[in-house]
Amino acid sequence: MSKKRILLASTLAILIAPTILGTMSAQSATTVQAESMELNGYTLNNPIGTVTYGGAYTYDSNGNKSGNFLSGKSSWKLGKSILINGQKYYAVGANEYVSELNIDITDGMPVYNPVFIKDSNGATGTLKYAASVVDSHANATGLTLPANSAWKLGGMFSINDNLYYQVATDEYISSSAFNINESTTTTPSDVTPENTSIGLMIDTQIFDDNGNPTGKYLPAGSVWHTD
Repeated sequence: MSKKRILLASTLAILIAPTILGTMSAQSATTVQAESMELNGYTLNNPIGTVTYGGAYTYDSNGNKSGNFLSGKSSWKLGKSILINGQKYYAVGANEYVSELNIDITDGMPVYNPVFIKDSNGATGTLKYAASVVDSHANATGLTLPANSAWKLGGMFSINDNLYYQVATDEYISSSAFNINESTTTTPSDVTPENTSIGLMIDTQIFDDNGNPTGKYLPAGSVWHTD
């Protein structure tokens, strides 16, 4: 491939954020058993709470703030309700409750949220086969990363009871797709892809060595090796 630098016009650079809002610790984020409820004269068999804009903290059964924060517009399966200081709260995890004032309640299938499991400590993963990328709700993004390409990994997350490594912002690959090479020299904030392959999610302009646009574009969905 030419030595011309490909300067991506998007934010596709594979940078892993050190923390992810909207997730709870693996210890406290035990999936609750949804309990049917009566709401405005209707029976909700699979109640789901969607957090209002601004997000909300969770509390334990004694009304103490747990320190876990649910990001705005994230959705959670609701368990039993309890009263804390006269206010109704719903269970979203093991001894984790959110106020009814901070959620919109609907009846439907849950939207799965990533639960942080562990840090990768700068490990590199090489794909054993071409692997599909999913978002934080386990929905396919339409992007596939090629077999034998290597990636610096973000954290490991559980999504819908399956384990994934984060490889970009809101992009995850099944942990079983990787051969892992451990590393202790790179922190999560330093995570970048190795000089192997980059997948493009939008049409991306090509620049020359001086940073001038060439007028040529690489198509969305294509994968390129860099040097």
